[in-house]
Amino acid sequence: MHGSHRLLNEVSAISNHFSDALAAVGISSNESRHLQLNQEQFSAAISGNDASEHFNTLNQFKSALSGEVNRISIDPMRYINKVIVEYKNPGKTFVAPYAPSAYAGMLIDQAL
Repeated sequence: MHGSHRLLNEVSAISNHFSDALAAVGISSNESRHLQLNQEQFSAAISGNDASEHFNTLNQFKSALSGEVNRISIDPMRYINKVIVEYKNPGKTFVAPYAPSAYAGMLIDQAL
């Protein structure tokens, strides 16, 4: 699976988990997995008697997304469709003698 699809699938899984609760407040997912807001339903949900329950759902959804974003930021290269090249890093005392770089070994095809 390409990295960009992996990211979309992981974030979509969170919204799928909350889909029933989000539908109650007017948030749904379309066929391309983007979230849509029904403003009338949302306004009615947050101004009704069970508004605190709906705000609790929205906070749980926000926390789940924030947790996923923090996890993704630790290793963003998992989600990029790039070939990683490792090259010898002479004179450095790393645990591994090779250092990864997305740009190592890049060739420039330009006439000077």
